[in-house]
Amino acid sequence: MALHNRKLSFTTPIVVGFAGILLSFMLIAIFVTLAQQKDFLEDYHDINRNFTHNLAINYTETLLRENDFILGRAAAFFARNDELNRAVNVEPEKGLTTLMQLQNMMPSVSSISLADTEGHYLRAPEVLENEDSRAFDPKTRPWFIKQAEASTFSHYTSPYMDYFTHHPTITIFKPIITPEGKLKGSLAFHLDLTSMGFALRQMGGARTGGIFCGATGWQSGPALRPGRAV
Repeated sequence: MALHNRKLSFTTPIVVGFAGILLSFMLIAIFVTLAQQKDFLEDYHDINRNFTHNLAINYTETLLRENDFILGRAAAFFARNDELNRAVNVEPEKGLTTLMQLQNMMPSVSSISLADTEGHYLRAPEVLENEDSRAFDPKTRPWFIKQAEASTFSHYTSPYMDYFTHHPTITIFKPIITPEGKLKGSLAFHLDLTSMGFALRQMGGARTGGIFCGATGWQSGPALRPGRAV
């Protein structure tokens, strides 16, 4: 009977075992790398989004602060020496020129409205004489002040459709009160959201989306919110 020599070989199992261990380590390393890369990208996007958001807020806050300062000075001017009545009812051509000079100082303002307590108003640029202008009643507008408050702050409307342009707008307005405390009317700056939005759109963030202007409800002014990806 023939004898066969059988030698035990441990080489193949050891090689297979080490290959399996090495493959497992490679898979784990790839998984960890991908997970960390995703976290790094999310952190990077968050940083860029917050930076863009803060930059947009600072830009808009600067514009609103300038407009608010001019609004306060203009309201004080019309409150003295019967200037409001003179601009709206006595010399409307001169009043229109004065309002246009104010508007030229504020590129983010599309138009200016000036109205007395009886509803007589003046708007710059000039409103054309047509059915819409004849039917317009400033007392129904959100910026018209029926009862003034002794406040040093300006007021902001919620977003609404402009009566003449039919464009969405937000208005910053202030009561015109004489030094004796008598309410004379309202002065309103209608913001040009298209002009403001153009500058904001140039501040592209890392994520798809935009920045829009909306009312906060409990604060006396608009606030910017980062748009969601669509």
